[in-house]
Amino acid sequence: MKDHDLRLVAPAAAAWLAAAVALGTGRAVAYGIAGAAVVAVAFVARRRSAARRWCTLALTCAAASAAGVGLRATAVQSGPVRDLADAGGRAAVEAVVTADPRQVAGRRFALIRMRAETVDAGGRRTRVRVPILAVAADRRWIGLLPSQRVRFTGRFAPPRRAELLAAVVVVRGPPDVLGPASTVQRAAEHVRARLRLAVARLPPDQRGVLPGMVVGDTSRLDPRLTEDFRTAGLTHLLVVSGANLAIVVGAVLGLCRLAGLGRRRAPFVAALAVPVFVVVARPEPSVLRATVMGLISLLAMFTGRRRQGCPRSVPRCCSWC
Repeated sequence: MKDHDLRLVAPAAAAWLAAAVALGTGRAVAYGIAGAAVVAVAFVARRRSAARRWCTLALTCAAASAAGVGLRATAVQSGPVRDLADAGGRAAVEAVVTADPRQVAGRRFALIRMRAETVDAGGRRTRVRVPILAVAADRRWIGLLPSQRVRFTGRFAPPRRAELLAAVVVVRGPPDVLGPASTVQRAAEHVRARLRLAVARLPPDQRGVLPGMVVGDTSRLDPRLTEDFRTAGLTHLLVVSGANLAIVVGAVLGLCRLAGLGRRRAPFVAALAVPVFVVVARPEPSVLRATVMGLISLLAMFTGRRRQGCPRSVPRCCSWC
């Protein structure tokens, strides 16, 4: 245990727990957790003990996490889009695709995450900016790329799970594509397409799995095989995470070392490769989490800091620290 620094476990656990509870209970409870944590911070700050600093940090993280969820929930649970969803109404929508369409295993429809920008209901056009989820049966939705603008008409319904969505929209027809994807997204799709072409000669299952393991591209993966991965508890293999980013950053750092770049310049060059990887692998939560951790590691290399997250001069709160 002496080789492990566990002092940041409590703040991280407090933030995760507050977010989990707030997501499952709604914005009122989220604000309640944030308020209670702030009051607790004021109470703990008056006490004199070795654990005061860490308790204050943990409570502050919990308050910030709950408040963030509460603010996001307020944005998606109010406004014209949520009103339409609660009423089960129909409307025309203009939206921007924010993630690759995903085919549901064993079903004939696809799920497309988008950001609604305008809603036209009953001849009244309203500008909005909220996340929605489209459920579409037409296969022409599958070819859409992130950043493409589309127009469609569908029936709105409230999300059934604890998701930060304004509405779920059931769409029957094809999308009305208003324009191409951005230059960056087209370049990213070109890289993904080249990877799919490189594995085209492999057996069907392998050529579907390999792009998913490398860049999170599961577009060629058989839905039944996806369900098999889920049953076996191996879906994490198809999700881009820290291991993928570590390989990319490690390769760039190795090339920098061969090129004679020193400790100061190599992390900077590696940091330039990180956003490129994010664009190609798509900014999914696991990718963004790995990106933050990777950039922190590169910053530590650049500054020459020790691996401990906090200096040892900070008072310990228990024998584990």
